[in-house]
Parts: sequence; C-alpha cells; structure tokens
Amino acid sequence: MKSLLSKMLFGVIAEILFCLVVIGYGSLVAAQTRPNHPTQLSFGPEKRLGESAKNPSTPFLRFAPDGRLFAVWTEDDDRAAPQVKQEAAAHQHESMMKRAPAPMRVAVLASSNDGGKTWSRSKQVNVGVEAIEGEEGGPRIAFDKNNKVYVVWSVPNEKGDKTRANIRFAMEDGKGGFTPARTLNENKDTARFPIIEATPDNSLLVGWIDRRVDNPIPRSLYLTRISDTGEQLTSSYKIGGGLCECCRLGIAFADGGKTVYMVDRQVRWRSATTAGKYRPARIPVRPLAETHVGTCT
Repeated sequence: MKSLLSKMLFGVIAEILFCLVVIGYGSLVAAQTRPNHPTQLSFGPEKRLGESAKNPSTPFLRFAPDGRLFAVWTEDDDRAAPQVKQEAAAHQHESMMKRAPAPMRVAVLASSNDGGKTWSRSKQVNVGVEAIEGEEGGPRIAFDKNNKVYVVWSVPNEKGDKTRANIRFAMEDGKGGFTPARTLNENKDTARFPIIEATPDNSLLVGWIDRRVDNPIPRSLYLTRISDTGEQLTSSYKIGGGLCECCRLGIAFADGGKTVYMVDRQVRWRSATTAGKYRPARIPVRPLAETHVGTCT
C-alpha cells in the first residue's frame, strides 16, 4: 500500500515538474519570438526638403514599386504670372465678389533611395506658370509598374476662384523631365480635389469632385482612365452625386484589380466589379455612414 502511494505521489510530482518545464519553455520561446513593440515610435533626425525662401508646403509622400520614397510639394514660383484678360463687369455686385490673385506655385519632386536619409536634387514638375493649389487640391502622385511618375493637381480659374478649378496632369517624359501639363476635365472651371491611382493593368484612374451641374445635386464624383503613355482612354464620367464642396477622396483595388473601391468625405463608399477591365460604367453607391463635417474654403 505504501509502495502504491509512493508511486502515485511520484507521478503527481513528475507531472507538476513537467508542466512547469513546459510552461517555462513556452514562456521562453514566446519571449524570444514576440516582437519588441515600443510604446512610442522613434524618429531619426529631421530632414529639410524644399527652399525655405520659397515657402514650401503641402507635401505628399509615396513609395514607388522599386522601393524608392518620393516626395512632392509646392513652392512659390518666381516667374511672372500670366496676364489675364479683364472682362467687363457682368453683375452689379461683382466688385464685392473679387478675389485676391492666386499665388503662382510650382510642383516639386524629389526621391530617396535610403528611406529618407538622403534625397535627390528636386526637380520641377510643371513647365508653365500656374497657381497650383495646396491642401486637398495639391499635387498627388502615382507610379506604374515601371516606376514612371504621374502627377495630378488642381488650379483655380483665371479669376483665382479655387471653387471653380481645373485638374492638371503631367508624367515623366523619359528624358529626366515631365511632359507639359494638360487639363483633364472637359468642362472648364468645374473640377477640384484630384486623386490618381495606378490600376493592376498598368493604366491610371483619376478622380475628382465636379460641379459642371450645380442643380439639383451640387457636386458629383467623376473618373477618367489614362494609359501608361498618357493617352486619355475614356472621357470623364459621373459615378456618384450629392457630395460636399470640399470632399477628400480615396481609392483602392481588390481581387487583383477586378473591384474598385472609392470613398468620399461624407464617409460613403462606392464599389464596382470590372472583370479586370476599367470601363466607363456607373459605380453603385452604398452608404455606410453619415458624418457632419465643418465646411471649408
């Protein structure tokens, strides 16, 4: 009897010791394999991009497929502003509606091969003199599979009204510079807040907020498709309406490019199944949520 009790006690002790060893070993393995997550990010020393005297602003960062980090921003343009033909007053209250002349700005691009430690010499994107907007109307960039850079931005109309703007587009010319910028919206002074994204088939989708029809729906979401050589494959087409004046847009692809997702500032998303082909088809609107956002100018 005593021998049986001794064997049972020895077995219990052995199981306890085994459990302790297993738990201890598991804790050691977990400690060795668990990633070290600091509570705060640690940043390197600040690097200055742009010329301080030219008031650099509205930066935008994006990685190219080859791993290079690109930055695009705007700076003051030293060149004289183009002369605008003065039109006769068409409204008795026009003097109360005049806007200050929009400042001339240039879009500037630079890249880094080492994650931002050092940067290439910046180069100007736009050849012509124009008032490139900042904020959500500032330059946005995208890359095709061959790392070619495509840039979009918006400019106010000739009177400086940024609510009556135009979408501009330029791309690398293969000679170290950029092609002359051209306007994408067919209806003049109706577009702002552009976005651009490369599709899986190596073409580009460009979207913006459009006001070519102010009533009954104030603003609409428009898209156009551009080839990697810069050819506009579709005219601009409407895919949604009822947007606020200053919406920020987002775009993403899924299913290898077969599905396109878009979201606007009113927190509504749109999706379209394209079977891999980006045709000028309507994208259905499926509201997810509604938020109240303060107005901006």
